[in-house]
Amino acid sequence: MGERCNLVSVFVIDIEQKMMVPPPPPTSVTSPGQRPIEEGVTQRERQLAAGVHILSIFGPLWMPLIAFFLARGKSRFVASHALRATFETIVLNAILFTITAVGLIYSAVRLIYHFQTNWVEFSWQEVVIRFGIGIAIWLVLQGWNIVQSVGQAIKAYQGKEPKLKPWLVKMLGKPKPALEG
Repeated sequence: MGERCNLVSVFVIDIEQKMMVPPPPPTSVTSPGQRPIEEGVTQRERQLAAGVHILSIFGPLWMPLIAFFLARGKSRFVASHALRATFETIVLNAILFTITAVGLIYSAVRLIYHFQTNWVEFSWQEVVIRFGIGIAIWLVLQGWNIVQSVGQAIKAYQGKEPKLKPWLVKMLGKPKPALEG
């Protein structure tokens, strides 16, 4: 019985010693352009940051902006992801605006031409084809937005900081402590 007691006490002491040794620091493998997991980023922050990217699909500009202003003073991690989603939305809208402007200018020039030639060479087929090309470009850009947003949401959920331009980083301000629980 005494021998069994000694084995139990050795086992308990071994477990206690292992519990007192701090675990090794987590190592993270990051993809190019991504910084490693920020210390102190909670599960809640990662979920909120991922949610911001998913919401940016349905509310492209307003959702990330609202999230940025709400999280800016509380969580740098969530605010940086909200800023990234806002920036991507602005880029997408700039591309859409440019394509739309070019299409409208071309249409106005064609309309003036047809008006001056008394609609002799006017064809509905040309109008339908131009409209179809516009819709196809819009669908491709929206698909790109969805893929980007889901990809960024996955990276946010993994705890990876987004790569931001230096002038965007200045908007984040000083780092704040992580959100609680």
